[in-house]
Amino acid sequence: LGGVDRLLDLQAALFGEFADIKSVLFFTCAVLLALALTSTSRTAAARLPIFAMLTGSCLLEKTLAAVFLRRGASGPASAADVEALVAWLWLLRKATCAGGLCALCHAALCYTDLGRKTLSKLDELHALTRRDSEDLSAKIDGL
Repeated sequence: LGGVDRLLDLQAALFGEFADIKSVLFFTCAVLLALALTSTSRTAAARLPIFAMLTGSCLLEKTLAAVFLRRGASGPASAADVEALVAWLWLLRKATCAGGLCALCHAALCYTDLGRKTLSKLDELHALTRRDSEDLSAKIDGL
């Protein structure tokens, strides 16, 4: 039985190391992808919400790991705790990805190009000025 306990301790230690490495890789890739996808002016508004979601996800992930692995404080975490933790972590990561995608789509769809809007207003103002000057010229010619 002593050999099995040492094997379980080794498994828990390896899981902890692999979970940390996977977390670092996930969040590094997520930040780089967020920067790449929000580099245009159309999607730049989504950068802060995406980073906020990623930060919250990271904090929640560490909290979940502490809660699930604390259950095994008297000894190594049970296999059921480890499986539950992995399931919750992937659910959290999928929810974070879905939320980031929603924020990105919202920013892209609700984007207003202020330069184009300003030019449109200037064209309208120019047309009104031209029409008013033509009306004034017609009134002066009518006198």
